[in-house]
Amino acid sequence: MAALRLELANEDSLAVQRGHPLPHNMTPNTFMQVALELEKQQYVIFFRPKTTI
Repeated sequence: MAALRLELANEDSLAVQRGHPLPHNMTPNTFMQVALELEKQQYVIFFRPKTTI
């Protein structure tokens, strides 16, 4: 995951260096990182062992 984050950060940096304006506060790559983290959290919650009371 760290390698993916580094690669995405490099892509963001290159886009800014080339003069591509970012239309939002969150870059597309940051959005993808957040989405992947959310998916991971949902997976953990879904497959957590169920407890009975």
